[in-house]
Amino acid sequence: MAKLSERELVCAEVLVGKGRSLRQVARDLGVDESTLRYRLRRRQAGAVDGRTKQSEACAPFEDAINAWIEDQDWSGLGNRPESVQLLYEKLVREHGFSGSYKSVVRFVRRRAPLPAVRPSRRVETRPGAQVQVDWATRRVYVHELGGNTALPVFLMPLSHARYGSMRFYRDATMLSWLDAHNRALEVLGGVPLTVRIDNLKTGVKRGAGAWAELNDTYLAYATELGFVIDPARPGRGSDKGKVERRVQDVAGSVIRSGERFVTLTDLNDAVRERLLALAKTRRNPVTGGSVYEAWLAEREVLRPLPVPLPEPFDVQVARRVPRDALVAFEGRQYAAPYPLIGRNVQVRGAPGVVQLIANGRVVHTYPRNTPARLLIDDACYEPGSVPVQAALAALYGNDGGRRAAGPRVPPPTPLGRIGRAITAERSWEAATRPMSDYEAIVRRTIP
Repeated sequence: MAKLSERELVCAEVLVGKGRSLRQVARDLGVDESTLRYRLRRRQAGAVDGRTKQSEACAPFEDAINAWIEDQDWSGLGNRPESVQLLYEKLVREHGFSGSYKSVVRFVRRRAPLPAVRPSRRVETRPGAQVQVDWATRRVYVHELGGNTALPVFLMPLSHARYGSMRFYRDATMLSWLDAHNRALEVLGGVPLTVRIDNLKTGVKRGAGAWAELNDTYLAYATELGFVIDPARPGRGSDKGKVERRVQDVAGSVIRSGERFVTLTDLNDAVRERLLALAKTRRNPVTGGSVYEAWLAEREVLRPLPVPLPEPFDVQVARRVPRDALVAFEGRQYAAPYPLIGRNVQVRGAPGVVQLIANGRVVHTYPRNTPARLLIDDACYEPGSVPVQAALAALYGNDGGRRAAGPRVPPPTPLGRIGRAITAERSWEAATRPMSDYEAIVRRTIP
């Protein structure tokens, strides 16, 4: 039953006084006729609600409550006022208050000013300035995964054009995270200036928002592609409203209820086709044209994709190359091309391979997680070999010009005829070659 405010009683009294029926007025106010008649009769008699004469449970603690009210910032420009729950707990703990929490809320509401309402800012970015990314989860029937399965889905829309990528994965690991970035940037046709992310572990190591400490692996990936990571504030979905809006598409217009797919690839192919079709029918509120047209225009100002795109990796560490050119990674040692001695390289763990990177270029690759603990490619010590030329190009440029400070490293002492004959070209493959082959080589080299 609705309550009657003082204003409603005044209106009812005026309408009844002008000849309108009590029943019709009660119907308009949404109350029973008997209730309205009772309230009007008490009003005419000047009756006072007895509850107003009772002392409040919080009255003995008025000084403490008023002091709390004065300490709060009600302007809306600084910190938000503390929760009344904290005040209630303080009264119980420090003053022996035995009343209810709601009595404290009522007492504060009668005395505290209304907090100022801070307006929300609507932001529209320039073309090419930002994409927003996030994970969502959707149950989809995929036959190869055993039927109805909850799958992570990666979303990356352009903030200006509203067009983007949506891709399902088996998991949300770092490898999936970086692979999703690669696939999404291929769909968009370039690299934006900034990437707005949530404070998930694959993007942020600790902290949040502007004070976040970024995940080292993701930061290395961003540096290689040339975009800036921009974490959103914690608990503020409005900071990435474009991607939050796309989450609704996952459960609505893109994947329909009851659909079945044979493989995960079939699912992702269908999603991409449907997103493209939707982009041609949806209107971009900023440009006035279609989302598809806005994307075509924005694609022209995106930074070109590097060729090839970085292979997804789940760990990257920096190592200084020592005199023997062996760098440690995951309990193993890998030989780096000798021109890198004395310099820092990045050692990256990708699916099945370990990559050595200098100045953003992959200079050599080894198999990952092998039984061998020492992996030496003899070409890393030979002038003119492919790994050495790749290292020189990374350090000094393809034209031979000096791009990095420091002297060139001379080649190590060359091997003699016997030494060259008995040295394994790749140490981790040496056991696969029969000794008779080495014996024949040695005998041919001895005069």
